[in-house]
Amino acid sequence: MADALSRRALLLQESSIQVMGFEHMKDLYQTDTDFKEAFEACQNLVLRNASPWLDYNLQEGLLFRGGQLCIPDCSMRENIVREKHSGGLVGHFGINKTLEQLRHFYYWPRMSGDVQRYVNRCKVCQLVKGHSQNAGLYMPLPVPSRPWDSVSIDFVLGLPRTQR
Repeated sequence: MADALSRRALLLQESSIQVMGFEHMKDLYQTDTDFKEAFEACQNLVLRNASPWLDYNLQEGLLFRGGQLCIPDCSMRENIVREKHSGGLVGHFGINKTLEQLRHFYYWPRMSGDVQRYVNRCKVCQLVKGHSQNAGLYMPLPVPSRPWDSVSIDFVLGLPRTQR
């Protein structure tokens, strides 16, 4: 049974293999607007014990919030969203499913807005998404009171021509 520590180590191994520039992310924490204070607090153990930073910790130079890897504000965020949304075998999940998969391993502020923006701009999703039009409520045909009182015809158009 995998526990939080083994999953975190697995995440680090997978990320270091799959994502180029993973080492560069360690340097971005120092200047990142979202994680600068948390990174400094984790480096200084006295500040870390302050209430807002209890969930954060450093492991191999990377910042974690709980069991989630903190992603600084860089192009890596969009790459991770792209991978979770349209990567793999069954991709192009909706907003909620993509968010669920991201929140399992990663954290950054305003993640839901970034995912929503990405999914709404995804060309494949826009082409496949159905455009339903509500033509109104179906009205039942009146029940005729005698034979041949009502005659109706259904028109079916767009059928292919038959071969002679």
